Amino acid sequence: MSEMIERMAQAMLESDAVKYQANPADYHWTAYENTARAAIKAMQEPTEAMLKAAEYSYVKPGAPSTWIIWRAMVDAALNE
Repeated sequence: MSEMIERMAQAMLESDAVKYQANPADYHWTAYENTARAAIKAMQEPTEAMLKAAEYSYVKPGAPSTWIIWRAMVDAALNE
């Protein structure tokens, strides 16, 4: 499993555990892994807002430009 899939699955599991006031150990990990994989796949094609955010993102001195652009695109996706 990739690091990003694991991160997303863990975040989803913890979110559900808080939402339903349950123990995270009570949840089936594979379901979250599959959902995380589907969510990442859905982000393969950026939305118009994501493309626009990438176009207008700026690069701070010393920061990797791809990181700033990716962050701007994901932020745009979350805020659509």
